[in-house]
Amino acid sequence: MGFDEDLGKLGASMAGKTSYRFVQREQAMARNNGMLRFIPLLAILVILLPAIALSATPLGRMLWDKTSDTSSNYPYVFRNATQLGTSGAPPVDITIQLPSNAPPSLETPTYVVNASTSSEVRSQSHSGSLFVSGDSYRELLLTLGAYKIVRPVVNDRYASQMALQLGFTGSPLPVLPAGDKRSAYTFINGTQTLEIGLDGSVRLSDNRFWEKPNQLPSNQECIALATKWLHEHNLYPENVVSITASPAGWIQTIDSTTGLITDSNACGTEVAFSVAINGIAIYGGGVSMVIGENGTLLSLQTNMFTLVPAFDVPLKDSDQAFDILKEHLTSPNPPPMENLECVVNYRLLTSLVITGIELNYIYDTNNDYLLPIYLFTGDGYLENFPDEIYPFVGKVDAILH
Repeated sequence: MGFDEDLGKLGASMAGKTSYRFVQREQAMARNNGMLRFIPLLAILVILLPAIALSATPLGRMLWDKTSDTSSNYPYVFRNATQLGTSGAPPVDITIQLPSNAPPSLETPTYVVNASTSSEVRSQSHSGSLFVSGDSYRELLLTLGAYKIVRPVVNDRYASQMALQLGFTGSPLPVLPAGDKRSAYTFINGTQTLEIGLDGSVRLSDNRFWEKPNQLPSNQECIALATKWLHEHNLYPENVVSITASPAGWIQTIDSTTGLITDSNACGTEVAFSVAINGIAIYGGGVSMVIGENGTLLSLQTNMFTLVPAFDVPLKDSDQAFDILKEHLTSPNPPPMENLECVVNYRLLTSLVITGIELNYIYDTNNDYLLPIYLFTGDGYLENFPDEIYPFVGKVDAILH
């Protein structure tokens, strides 16, 4: 009995030690397995962290934009725009009459329009289009930087502060019908209405706009008044490259018997402050104001935004842009809405004389990026109204897709 008892104790002791060693081994294996499970996660992090860091750089943003746009390697300028057209429209007879420093024809392959960001050229580009040889174009403007448009967060506080800055007090008009989503903040101050859009746009109008004035200030006086007003209200834009004054809004008197215009008067004088970035004008940027009788501010339009460098885009030359415009104006069918590359303000013209071509950026409230365009301007004519001139504006996507 004693021997059996001692043997039993020994067996129990050995079993306990074996069981303990087995538990230690299982615990070690569990720890190892747990670590092994983290290895794939660590590998994923090793791969993702550089990519996340890259995405914060301009190059990373460019690559993201290129891969996120399935229709093109680069974004289309007019991807959110619509261009009305007419089926069976007759072709427009197009001629080109550019300034004396321009080539005789865009068909000449050795010339292109250039407003380069090169500092060597930038000082000359403010006065208008700059024409250089095709070889210089390839050296200077193979690519151009695009910019991310950063708009303000327009809420109750922002709108109230902006309204107060422009001389409007009180609360904005309520949204009607009640419960609808607000698209803008509207303030009233006497005869003036201020509208602050959620996209950062600012529009001011006076209901006396269409009153016939007795006398308007001179162009220089209007420019001085507009400049002073913008400085006083902290709205004077940065990088102003030109200030122009021209008649705005016409009141015409028509003889009821003959149907002829007997009197025509401008309602005011539009003062346009054009802005640029790196020497290239921003179409749709800047400030437009109309000054009326006694220096009254009749209207104001501007957009609040800042720009952040985003990525580079390859450029078409002006010959390629003109070919797109020409196809648009001579094709009998409206352009397809997908990947639209040309937008014009008149299509049903008989003839068109192009008098200006510029490389611009375009600011569009429907686009998140500031992108380049070729801007074609000129005089349009209709066969049935030969004495009427229709100011033509054609915009062509300058990005080489």
